[in-house]
Amino acid sequence: MYSVDKVEVILTVPSIEETQAWYEREITIPDAWAGRDITLVLNRVSTDAEVFVGDERCGEVNWPYGEVKISPHAKPGTPSLLRVLVTADAAGAARERFFDFHYTVTEKTELSSKGLIGDVWLSSRPAGARIEDVFVITSVRNSELAIDVELEN
Repeated sequence: MYSVDKVEVILTVPSIEETQAWYEREITIPDAWAGRDITLVLNRVSTDAEVFVGDERCGEVNWPYGEVKISPHAKPGTPSLLRVLVTADAAGAARERFFDFHYTVTEKTELSSKGLIGDVWLSSRPAGARIEDVFVITSVRNSELAIDVELEN
């Protein structure tokens, strides 16, 4: 087991458009995190976010949550400008709701909230390979149990 260190990040909103918002904050990664994988964790985003350190694009997070590795672009002990562009693109889309075999309703979707609507923080963990996701697939009929493991790095 390894421990995950965490630092909360509060972002300011310098500009807002109807469907997009830029969030930015100057950050300094703790010196103790040198040599570790550093990620920005977005606990809730509505609906899509692109993460930048300075002018370098680090990755994206799609609804509802996720994380982006920023360690190649943010160096410990050095101030960096962390920027997140959030795009709310689901407003106005049509979707069908199924009620019964012969009864469906098409309705216009609307977002009740846009932007970063959950907690945002920086996280560090030891660099190197790790298990990212585990999927367990069962079959009672065939008396089988399969495990699919996704590795990162």
